[in-house]
Amino acid sequence: MRIFLNLIISILSFIIITLAVTGLLQPYIFFSYFIGIPVGLVSGFIIFLILNSKYGKK
Repeated sequence: MRIFLNLIISILSFIIITLAVTGLLQPYIFFSYFIGIPVGLVSGFIIFLILNSKYGKK
């Protein structure tokens, strides 16, 4: 159950960070999704690893 919760939090953080980075870069870069999506993926993966190591099965 804990890994499922960690996965949901990571997916939500991916969505939020992707939209935030894309929204901030949209006035400056036309294809801002090309930067926003990888940043969101990396941050979601890092958040998943941190949550899994801190709150994973013991």
